[in-house]
Amino acid sequence: MDENNGLQVFRGTSKSFTTLKAENIEDKKKIYNASKTCDVFLKDIKGQEIEVKDAYIVEYEKKDLDENGNHRIGHKTILFGTDGKSYVTCSNYFFNSFAQILNEFNGKLDNPVKIKIVGIPTKGAGEALGCIWL
Repeated sequence: MDENNGLQVFRGTSKSFTTLKAENIEDKKKIYNASKTCDVFLKDIKGQEIEVKDAYIVEYEKKDLDENGNHRIGHKTILFGTDGKSYVTCSNYFFNSFAQILNEFNGKLDNPVKIKIVGIPTKGAGEALGCIWL
């Protein structure tokens, strides 16, 4: 008989990354609440600048399949601004843009980073969301 009566949390196969230390309950709440609802969709502020003090990124399986029948991988990127707002996008283009900035800091944001939300032309007539580092 199993002696452990504790609740087992299903973690699945998703991966996540955060610049928040999440050592206290307030940071844990901040991450949890932002993963459920954010203040601003990044697509709604294209052309604007924000100062990012922290980030939370979670990988997930998309519903659509690739050419081999496997689920495509998506990234939900949540940014925490110095203005106290949380910003979200599920754009993989944005994830790639912002990940390059994070790599320059070895995944840590000791100081806020100023970025501008931009549209990146894609094949055809489309446009994806990205960012530039200011």
